[in-house]
Amino acid sequence: MADFPYISVGSDKTSDKDLFKQVRSRPQIRTPFSGPVQSRTKGSSSRWKFQVGGHLISSYMLNILIAFFDTNQGSTFDFVHPITGSAHVVRFSDDELPEAVPVGDGSNARWKMEGINLEETISSTIRCKRQLQVIRATKGQRQQHQKRNK
Repeated sequence: MADFPYISVGSDKTSDKDLFKQVRSRPQIRTPFSGPVQSRTKGSSSRWKFQVGGHLISSYMLNILIAFFDTNQGSTFDFVHPITGSAHVVRFSDDELPEAVPVGDGSNARWKMEGINLEETISSTIRCKRQLQVIRATKGQRQQHQKRNK
């Protein structure tokens, strides 16, 4: 599976922190009736939606991002959370990348792009639940080991 490129200054993050946003989403299906509206959740679990961007993206990194979008639009890929470092399986939410605005010129030419929308997939939620189960199992094993050694 492909990895979302590092676009932040220094190329060590998937987003500049001040351009990063996340929202937890669990869509509902609403059905109007003659009485009160009935609703139910659309999926079995909630998912993350991310918005990423960069202030000073080099032309080289911008071209990598555009090529990544062209190659992976409609597919899933790994995204590393720029703050926690956790991995999520995501897809692009939109049919196009946001506008790239030039910042500087000549040898200092850089680009600003904000509002790249990503949404977590069900496989990411399942993978996170499995990781949590492994963590809990490991914690339980440690507690049992500590009890035996007292």
